[in-house]
Amino acid sequence: MAQKKINIQFSKGINTMIVFGIAMAVLLLILRVIHWKFLLIDRSQELYSAGIAILFTTMGIWLASKLIKRNNSPLSADKASIGLNAIPNTLLSDRELEILLLISKGNTNQEIADELFLSLSTIKSHVSNIFGKLDVKNRTQALEKARNLKILQFADHTKV
Repeated sequence: MAQKKINIQFSKGINTMIVFGIAMAVLLLILRVIHWKFLLIDRSQELYSAGIAILFTTMGIWLASKLIKRNNSPLSADKASIGLNAIPNTLLSDRELEILLLISKGNTNQEIADELFLSLSTIKSHVSNIFGKLDVKNRTQALEKARNLKILQFADHTKV
């Protein structure tokens, strides 16, 4: 009988602990909900601002990746393309070929500098190197010689 009494008291103790444990869990849950509710109300402007910032950042990254993919290859332009295999022993560097292509489109030195994110003096140095390597004195002669050497292959509708 004493054993039965101990089991009943032990059982009541466990039941009491379970009830208090559940009550504590519910109380903690209510406190968390209240905490988040006040956090959202008190900090709503900051949260909305952060959400908008994340949205615009994501859109900017996506748009930039699309624009970079579209404009990444200036060598495949409509008006001219560089025939690198046509002259295996060409002395022009890749950057000089890129600048020659932009010259063929009629771009000024400043426009080329802006497009390639280089300084104007760097572009002038490259243009001077192109003139020296092609043994010409101006842009028109450089484009004509590049066409004759098949460094640049112009489409029929291109005016040079």
